Amino acid sequence: MCQVWIPIVFIISFFYSGLYTKIRDLWGDLEAILKSFCFSTILIFSIISFIKFSDRLSRLHLLISIFIFFILYPIIRYILKIFLNKIRWGIKNVLLVGITDASRSLAEFIHNDNYLSFQIIGFWDKNFNKKEIFISDSKFKVFRIKNLEKLIQRLKPNGIILAENYSASEILTIRKYTNNILLIPTNNLLFIYNSFLFSSLYSDSLVLHLKNNLCEPTNILAKRIFDIIASSIFLLLLSPFMFIISILIKLDSPGPIIFSHKREGQNKKKISIYKFRTMYINAKEILDKYLANNPDAKKEWLRYRKLKNDPRITKIGKFLRRTSLDELPQLFNVLKGEMSLVGPRPVTKEEIDIYYREFADFYYEVKPGLTGLWQVSGKNKLSYEKRVFLDVMYAINWSIWRDMIILAKTFPIIFQNED
Repeated sequence: MCQVWIPIVFIISFFYSGLYTKIRDLWGDLEAILKSFCFSTILIFSIISFIKFSDRLSRLHLLISIFIFFILYPIIRYILKIFLNKIRWGIKNVLLVGITDASRSLAEFIHNDNYLSFQIIGFWDKNFNKKEIFISDSKFKVFRIKNLEKLIQRLKPNGIILAENYSASEILTIRKYTNNILLIPTNNLLFIYNSFLFSSLYSDSLVLHLKNNLCEPTNILAKRIFDIIASSIFLLLLSPFMFIISILIKLDSPGPIIFSHKREGQNKKKISIYKFRTMYINAKEILDKYLANNPDAKKEWLRYRKLKNDPRITKIGKFLRRTSLDELPQLFNVLKGEMSLVGPRPVTKEEIDIYYREFADFYYEVKPGLTGLWQVSGKNKLSYEKRVFLDVMYAINWSIWRDMIILAKTFPIIFQNED
């Protein structure tokens, strides 16, 4: 019997999840694909059991086929989408209305993302007098025409991105000339990712439902189980490399192999985090002398709590820090339950008091992580204030899927030659 209904289940699930209709980046697509495959697989096996197809259909062969399809589908989809974007097939031209920090940031993201099928044709802002605008070394045209409606009619963009406050009547007018309008919230809505809109036909109000995933016991348990399984696997796979690193540290300079330091843990609990030693044993004296003789270095230290040319670091230590391999012993902290694989960067009480201040509660909500949002968002290039912001973002918008994304993004960064 031909089992045509099985691929139909997947196709319907893909359409329902918006894989062919909704605007998403690569990670958003992968999340939708994962959910679709899980739902479709459960549904297919339920139908097989209910209608008793098992005598005509091998469940093992079907499961293997679905697994192969699950691996190949996102790869083929990614390659095809990149190819279509290269030949300009299905590219949507968008006009950004309003030159703000939010619209600049979005323009940079769209311009650098090869997966999104967007092409920025320019900006429009009635209060901006220049013909061009530069964002991250990229040049964008600024249209000088005063009437936005006439500009839209002339350009015929596939989409409009509004970065300023517009009345309902103005938006309805713009809507006549384009199929897609995207609104950028004028307030910095840190909590937007784990929220959803509730609306009713009988009310003109929109209600934003905010969720705190960290309050759900099932989420806490899932994160802990994920940490135990993943850290155990990593320790098993990486133990030969950790042994080699231990030998190199011992040969490079006198002192212990493992360095332990007190940091702030979840719920203000003091924890000792482990690292491979990357500094000389008299590091404090070396730092004090260096900062006293180098005012520029002192400013750099106060701003980033790091130095590009740190005199305390050993030869092997430079390599370990550049690749973040010095933090591998923290896998034992994860296994003990003091840390998580993903979370805010573990910091000292002094850093909490100086930099986190009113945001300290967000840091204490979760366990500090071996990797985190700031590590995959620029690392040492970010100011400390930006790191605090990213830690708050992580705590407010936590989810298992985002942990997986951060982990996936961490591995390529290890091999980037950053100081």
